[in-house]
Amino acid sequence: MLRDVLGRDSENFDANFELGMLYAAGGRKDLAIPLLRKAVRARPDSFEAALNLGSIERDQGRLADAC
Repeated sequence: MLRDVLGRDSENFDANFELGMLYAAGGRKDLAIPLLRKAVRARPDSFEAALNLGSIERDQGRLADAC
């Protein structure tokens, strides 16, 4: 369902955020990062999206990206 939404609207905040968090929870942080980046671009005021993206990037050793 989330992929269907992204097929129609690739910049949809909710779909990018939720799918990114599902990937992260499933251990696929490599797939979560680009989705969470899109979510942050779509809604830069989302503290939750920015915090989760930064945490995942830090966990992946992407310290320069996590700032």
